[in-house]
Amino acid sequence: MPIIMLCCAVGSFAIGNNMFGVVTVAAFGVIGYVMEANGYPVAAMVLGIVMGTMVEQAFVTSLIKSDGSILPFFERPVAAILAAMAIGALLWPVMVWVWRKVKQPQAAAATSR
Repeated sequence: MPIIMLCCAVGSFAIGNNMFGVVTVAAFGVIGYVMEANGYPVAAMVLGIVMGTMVEQAFVTSLIKSDGSILPFFERPVAAILAAMAIGALLWPVMVWVWRKVKQPQAAAATSR
């Protein structure tokens, strides 16, 4: 492990020939460690950092091509299905929470009789 950390520090210093890269690597290392220790997926952070800029540029380019309209993103059936699945995945925990809140008083009333 120390050899990997040393290689990361040397590599980040060699890219820009300044300490900012080393401090950045150390900061993201600490953030990754804290995320891992608290049960958060580190891969999501890595994907967001690596692909965030590319996805944002492609999104802006697509909006410019469509004159600011967001509808072309959902006109194709596959895109619409994927969007619906993404929205469903985001709303699923809320729906389960509401279902449990509604079901809980009914179950308590049924057992108290």
